[in-house]
Amino acid sequence: MQRFKPAEALEARVLFAAISWDGGGDGVNWDDAGNWSNNQVPTLQDDVTINLPGSEPLITIRTNAACRNLTTHEPVYLSYPGHFVDFTVAQSVNLFADFQIENVTHGGTWNGPGQIIILNNAALMVAPGPINCDIAFEETGTSFGIDGDLVFNGTMVLGAPGDPTPDAVSIDGSVDRSISGTGTFVFEGTDTIFSSKLANNTLAKTLTIGPDIKLVARGTGRLFNNYFGCRTIFKGTVDATTPGALFSANASFVNQGGTINVGNGGFVGLFLDDTSVFGPVNLQSGGGLVLQSAPQVLGGQHTFNVTQPITVPEGASLALSGLFNLNADIDVSGDLILEYTGTSYLNLARQKLTSGYAGGAWNGPGIRSSRAAANAGFALGFGESNEILGPGGGTFGPFTVDDSAVLIRATRYGDANLDGTVNLNDFNALASHFGQSVPAWNRGDFNFDGGVNLNDFNLLASQFGRSAQSARDGLLRGSRRLPLDELA
Repeated sequence: MQRFKPAEALEARVLFAAISWDGGGDGVNWDDAGNWSNNQVPTLQDDVTINLPGSEPLITIRTNAACRNLTTHEPVYLSYPGHFVDFTVAQSVNLFADFQIENVTHGGTWNGPGQIIILNNAALMVAPGPINCDIAFEETGTSFGIDGDLVFNGTMVLGAPGDPTPDAVSIDGSVDRSISGTGTFVFEGTDTIFSSKLANNTLAKTLTIGPDIKLVARGTGRLFNNYFGCRTIFKGTVDATTPGALFSANASFVNQGGTINVGNGGFVGLFLDDTSVFGPVNLQSGGGLVLQSAPQVLGGQHTFNVTQPITVPEGASLALSGLFNLNADIDVSGDLILEYTGTSYLNLARQKLTSGYAGGAWNGPGIRSSRAAANAGFALGFGESNEILGPGGGTFGPFTVDDSAVLIRATRYGDANLDGTVNLNDFNALASHFGQSVPAWNRGDFNFDGGVNLNDFNLLASQFGRSAQSARDGLLRGSRRLPLDELA
């Protein structure tokens, strides 16, 4: 007798439909069923194609909408009709025209060659997949939020040249977040990338920026992650090599193999706390770099640590500002500023310079100079800004400084006032202190022995009438002067 097995229940099947836009309804609104080939509004199980050759309607999403995949050759507008509208994508969006967003999208891998256009201040993408297309901001002062990790492989342009109203990208969420991919963020105006933007700012959050992400400053840009307990782990590239460009990063900044390029009239400011690691910096001729101690949430300034050697080439400027520990060598062929509040850094400068001087070889530890080591007659001069620039301070390289700073410059022996030329003014400075014990170069101690004597006179005489002007002066004439506190 044959035995029959009982019938087994089949799993539920989901039938995916291919739907196209025919415009048979009102011709513009996604929620009008008559606009679709099956006369039904698409659902999360539908593959949607919008392609009307010879026509270019603006397809408007004004109510909650969804699809599995979307391929569009016509522009789409996710609007804000006075309330929140959600567009959900199960798999992918393939753009051959622009997708304008001023509301909320959920999920989806976004592909070009069309681009995402951010409108107004209501654009939010929740848990998107990789974004493989460009993103642009149509209006100034626009905020764009990402709730989730961002995988970005396009170019995002924020702001517009000369525009003082910033655009902003916020990486939101209650857990650690990351930006990865091969994307480039271009800052044209006054722009900001925020991270860990939380109402409850007592939660510690980390934003990790991947190794192939580029942050390019053409105007002013900022990486802002200074909520209490937050930090940024940076593995990408910062490029500020356009005249007048400014890029700054705030608070706990940990450079894990990232590259920071600054030169040609560009500026970079890193605001560091006691857990920050700024890592190697590629400071080039014509560039200005500021390493500054960040303010604590409660109390005064943090103290940051200089643990990586820094090279300041001819024509470049470095400023160390606030509270810091100088535990690595600095090779100065350009300008160095040690800005302080309270106790002067003059003794620190003299100690580090005397060590770097190495009896005139300029190759010792501390603050040394490859330029002076390779060019007889050159040295590193230094002094208080209130003596060199006068009460209230003034201009030094690309920066304006107050009267509480120590100025260091690669120049010729005998250039007491660090103006680049050895002349009668420098002789008078030496003569007025001759035979005295003095703590600084600008008073005539050119060989770091603590006094002004015949040896210093001979150094000055050997360079009298000579100039130390360099490419720095031409480069900086084409860029703006920057107060150090403007970076904050």
